[in-house]
Amino acid sequence: MKGRLLDKDLTERYVKDGHWKNRIVSEYVAKCAKLYPNEIAVVDEQRSATYKEIEDKSLRCAAGLYHLGVRRGDVVSFQLPNRLEAFYIYHGIARLGAIANPIIPIYRGKELRFILNQAKSKVIFIPDRYRNHDYVSMYEKITSELSHPITTIVLGKETSNFTSFQSFIETDWENKVNLQTIEPPKANDLLLLLYTSGTTANPKGALHNHNTILYDTQYMMDWFNLNERDVIFNPSPITHITGILCGLNMPFLLGGKVVLQDQWDAEYAVESIAKHRCSFMIFATPFLQGILSSTHRHKYDLSSLRYICCGGADMPSSLIEKASIELNCTVVRQYGATELPSATCTNIHDHSEKRCASDGRWMHPTEGRIVNERGELCLPGQQGEVHWRGPEMFLGYLDHSLNKDSFTKDGWFKTGDLAHMDDEGYIYITGRIKDIINRGGEKMSVKEMEDILYEHPAVKEVVIVGMPDPILVEKSCAFVVVHDGFTLDWDEMILYLGTKEIAKQKYPERLEIVSELPKTASGKIQKYLLREQIKEIIGG
Repeated sequence: MKGRLLDKDLTERYVKDGHWKNRIVSEYVAKCAKLYPNEIAVVDEQRSATYKEIEDKSLRCAAGLYHLGVRRGDVVSFQLPNRLEAFYIYHGIARLGAIANPIIPIYRGKELRFILNQAKSKVIFIPDRYRNHDYVSMYEKITSELSHPITTIVLGKETSNFTSFQSFIETDWENKVNLQTIEPPKANDLLLLLYTSGTTANPKGALHNHNTILYDTQYMMDWFNLNERDVIFNPSPITHITGILCGLNMPFLLGGKVVLQDQWDAEYAVESIAKHRCSFMIFATPFLQGILSSTHRHKYDLSSLRYICCGGADMPSSLIEKASIELNCTVVRQYGATELPSATCTNIHDHSEKRCASDGRWMHPTEGRIVNERGELCLPGQQGEVHWRGPEMFLGYLDHSLNKDSFTKDGWFKTGDLAHMDDEGYIYITGRIKDIINRGGEKMSVKEMEDILYEHPAVKEVVIVGMPDPILVEKSCAFVVVHDGFTLDWDEMILYLGTKEIAKQKYPERLEIVSELPKTASGKIQKYLLREQIKEIIGG
């Protein structure tokens, strides 16, 4: 498995300038285990682990995976909640030189079959049950339908088909596999295969190596002046790029602790922040809104908070201002993506007006540009498409056919996002070309759901557009034209979607039956009119 061929001059510059340090993730785990063996590194909602415990169990995972036939360059998947076991698994994969493939827990049969088949995963780790969903039954069906054999290890009771994680981690693999004889990976070896939904119906597998992930993690620490006394609060899923960077990696570069939250609960969050004296967090807009609306927030001492960074979804300027005042800390907005996690941001050195209103400035040495439809640079104030490149940029998609349309000939990534820049270099994201729904930071493919609904016998035409939501920022509304003599209502739509094995978060959250869709003279559907229409229907 290989990424896109990188520009040699650019990569040499990243090394020469010290952005790529040519180190691997496991070096930082080993260093922390040596310097702070008994210090707590990770706290989940029920347990904690020291740096030494994480190193020992990750090495045992590495040996166990090797015994199962995993070799350098093979993919190991995990679809797990925010729990300690994910740290042992991720760092075991990294030490072995395999490729970690975190999968978000909401994915179901359709998405999982696509990912596991394309990635050719050798092993997958799953929970037995999570949020009232039976993962064991789901995977018993899925794994029998894959194009290749896969070993499934379950966090919970062992079954006739699946080994339990407890049995796996307690096996004395070290006496069967000598890791000292297994050469560790190189810094430019692939580390991460992370699937992200975009304008295509199927998820897209983005590839990162040790250099790109470690650079971004270190740069975020430098940008926010973090040190070993900082405590990270991480409610973001450890199967998302934010949770991977701040949860799975940052504690080992920082020498500080990370506190995990699994299922979001604002009251539990403020209690946890106060209890552990958390000082830094990166998460999506709904998390910040939840903390501000917490009914018990004023009962707790949140004075430890230094920085709150929000990304993944649009954020009103008023929310940044309110949060900064009420939480008495620096609240900023960040723009990035799985493909390049930290593109723009503000920090304490920026004027409060810029922190509230803009999406920040380019996080040098990351480079960005805004271009018009002809590929020409836009002047300040002119809207265009955002292009970027930098030391943390991904290496391309696993499906190489996607790379041709995703990159310019000179190596810039075409984001599909629209923005303008002011005279001082601050970026303002104004929209996107990509037709997706941004539901609380989770990108949902419109085309995928439209294609699925179109298969319903009653549906003649269907268009899905985003509608504003005060909590999740955006939800989806399906505009449907039905065939003559047919009917379709909400209950029928939900019943139908339930047979399609897709994440419920992708379901449209409103259904509008219309007689016709607005179209241009050439027959192209005018989605912007439908967006305005749904705003009027729901009252803005």
